[in-house]
Amino acid sequence: MKRRKIAVVTGTRAEFGLLKPVIDRLYERTDTEVLTVVTGAHLSEKLGGTVSEIIRAGINIDEKIDIGAGEPDIDNIESLTRAVSGFYRYFTDRKPDATLLLGDRYEIFGAALASVSAGVPVAHISGGDVTEGARDEYYRHCITKMSSLHFPSCEAYRRRVIQLGEQPDTVFNVGSLGAENIEKLPLLDRDELSEQIDFDCSKPYFVITYHPETLTETDSVTALNELLNVIEKRGSRAIITKSNADDGADAINLRLERFADSHDGIKLVTSLGVLRYLSAMKYCTAVIGNSSSGIVETPSFKKPTLDIGDRQKGRLKGANTVHCGRSQEEIEQALDRILSAEFAYEIQNMENPYRSNGTSKQIADILLEFVNGHKLKIQKSFYDL
Repeated sequence: MKRRKIAVVTGTRAEFGLLKPVIDRLYERTDTEVLTVVTGAHLSEKLGGTVSEIIRAGINIDEKIDIGAGEPDIDNIESLTRAVSGFYRYFTDRKPDATLLLGDRYEIFGAALASVSAGVPVAHISGGDVTEGARDEYYRHCITKMSSLHFPSCEAYRRRVIQLGEQPDTVFNVGSLGAENIEKLPLLDRDELSEQIDFDCSKPYFVITYHPETLTETDSVTALNELLNVIEKRGSRAIITKSNADDGADAINLRLERFADSHDGIKLVTSLGVLRYLSAMKYCTAVIGNSSSGIVETPSFKKPTLDIGDRQKGRLKGANTVHCGRSQEEIEQALDRILSAEFAYEIQNMENPYRSNGTSKQIADILLEFVNGHKLKIQKSFYDL
């Protein structure tokens, strides 16, 4: 049988941590050649140079497509333009049988557009979500419409992808790769984590990640200051991960650097990598911010989580997650709630709504079934409800 070429695109630290188990599954197949394409923040030293994590993981990189992510004179639209051009050249040259994409960022939208323009069908992980406070909202749904095979992370999202006109027999609820990682990865113990990040994890701490809201008129730094005021007022310790490569991230990261420099007990990192990040989540008191990981992964740990603002508004949330507004008063009230004994009792028996069995294996097996069976095609028919 002819070896099928599957192009897998990754642009961020979080995305690679989710994709790696799928890549590993594809590597196990003798009928498959995996073409890992690295782009976006991975190639920016300013944003952590996380391409090194891919290399350390033993993943062979087929191509690096630099779109200028993180460079001060290049905005997201310029990066998107570079992504479409660079990926189109790549896909027309390498001619993979399929492109596997995850998520909803602008560079992934660019890769999807280039892929279908080059005649390469797209399989998409994590369609059907709603995030009303970020531009990812419309990038995600556009990627869904350019994709021929879909792997949403829960049944509600599966129904939503079908509602967008996708044929039901191409839409598979496989659960969340993040939830699978928590169950499969051998997480660090407290001492190992403390040593690796030079931060005492035996004492109480929060895990905080705060990204810009790119679809609202919110001043992200002003909103972040409200959260930092609460952390300062309470004298809380925290591991804070820097913001991603969205517009407005530079201002957020500068504010975080200044806050970390002037406060003891604050550990600011550009990237923890998936193993250290999940380990930090396991031992923390609570997760705070507006990252998708606070919605999808934290339920597996039954970890109290505070979701601030509108960036993740619309996502399915577990019982462990409380949403609040951006003001200091609202954050304090919500934080008091999630740290209460009553709340701990409420969530002690909860289940992660994103959990499934063998998510990465399901994705790899279904994808190759479609590719080998010649069922993955660019041309689609619209499904009317």
